[in-house]
Amino acid sequence: MNSPVHRFYQNWQQSNCNIAHATLDNPSGCKMDLFAWVEVSIGAGSNGKAQAANFTDQSTGEGATALGFYNVNGGDMPYFSDLARHYTISDNYHQPVMGGTGANSIMIGTADALYYTDGNGNPATPPQNEIENPRPQPGTNNWYAQDGYSGGSYSNCSDPKQPGVGAIRHYLDSLLYHPNANCAPSTYYLLNNYNPGYNGDGAVNTSTFTIPPSPVRTIADTLLENNISWKYYGEGWKTFVTNPSTSVYCNICNPFLYETAIMTNPALVAAHLQDTPNLYSDIANGTLPAVSFVKPGGLLDGHPSSSKFGLYEGFVHKIIDSVQANPALWASTAIFITTDEGGGYYDSGYIQPGLLRGRPAHSPHRRVAVLTRRSGRSRLFGSRVAGEIHRTQLVAGTYHVAQSRQSPQSCPVSLQPIRSDECAGDWRPVQRIPVPARQAVRSGQRKRGRGWNVPVLIPGDCAREDAHPRRRRP
Repeated sequence: MNSPVHRFYQNWQQSNCNIAHATLDNPSGCKMDLFAWVEVSIGAGSNGKAQAANFTDQSTGEGATALGFYNVNGGDMPYFSDLARHYTISDNYHQPVMGGTGANSIMIGTADALYYTDGNGNPATPPQNEIENPRPQPGTNNWYAQDGYSGGSYSNCSDPKQPGVGAIRHYLDSLLYHPNANCAPSTYYLLNNYNPGYNGDGAVNTSTFTIPPSPVRTIADTLLENNISWKYYGEGWKTFVTNPSTSVYCNICNPFLYETAIMTNPALVAAHLQDTPNLYSDIANGTLPAVSFVKPGGLLDGHPSSSKFGLYEGFVHKIIDSVQANPALWASTAIFITTDEGGGYYDSGYIQPGLLRGRPAHSPHRRVAVLTRRSGRSRLFGSRVAGEIHRTQLVAGTYHVAQSRQSPQSCPVSLQPIRSDECAGDWRPVQRIPVPARQAVRSGQRKRGRGWNVPVLIPGDCAREDAHPRRRRP
């Protein structure tokens, strides 16, 4: 399967957002109808090069790839489909950033965008060929002047006159709720994939198309300050440190590789950045930290074109089986399964733009920063949608995240809606599906009426409990 474009300005173009398109059912006015056109007119970017003289609709090699999907009713994704039928899904979360792996993986650690610096933490202006310019080159339909994985990836979104910025700012200003673009003056934010500022051995990464060392805080700082144990387990870490050119490790996926406060402290790196064999031994020994991030390598992450989603299912299956084999650990662990973004695939769902850099299309769940362990309960969470990380009060417990790079949208499981007394007043209705008693006990659910049920939140405030702390159920 080809990999459709999943970059910042392409994602905005594909969404085709205009307040003139707004309806009662689609108040944001995002028609989501330009996916294929963007694929064939610009694809993954120009890298600053001129469009080929013989350019056609087939030149990008992507075409209608963005309209692909996994049909779970036809047998695709059998393991994740089974998990969705037995455990909680969160189907109203969105990837934090329009675009791809790098910026969205950063968000899982920072809840913020990184910006270009002088190497000492001060905002600076990047080289011209690293600044995004989605304006079409003269004589072309939509061939960006400067964009690509070896091209522009920064934008100064505080200045509406900057290429590509004005149209998005104008649209956001036209919305009734007037979302704040939240862009610092004269600051160039990273929108797509660039190498982190540090190598695995702690040395500064001096290669081209690399974001300088970042002063932006991550969740690691908050965990350390509150004496909450954590680790980031990335497959291939050991070879990435010693011989990175041969490693399957995803460096752009590790949000802590960008941060100066972590990477300049060898003791912190040794204690908290580890390989997946360390994960399996920690599970077997019952020595997992309170918070774990788990990332497969490039061959197992399910990325279209370079991997297969069944391989990612197998990776997750092994982790879950390992945790289940340790009853004490299984009884006190919440596992969140996610992909970093939607991979550029068409999304028929409603999106509600927030900051200039998000909220875009659905992609698998990523609400990671604050999860609460409940005594004697084990809950497994998975979904096709992502949510922003929120820096609120951290609660000690055992939380684990398995992350893939991305996936096409899967067809949602058909669920029968049931009324719930818990969703009275400010709460929106939930959907429930019956599951066997042993599964319900394992997931810590109470028996309500006839049979056991696993709650599945649907769009609405009920699905965004983190945004309404006073409404949150105990």
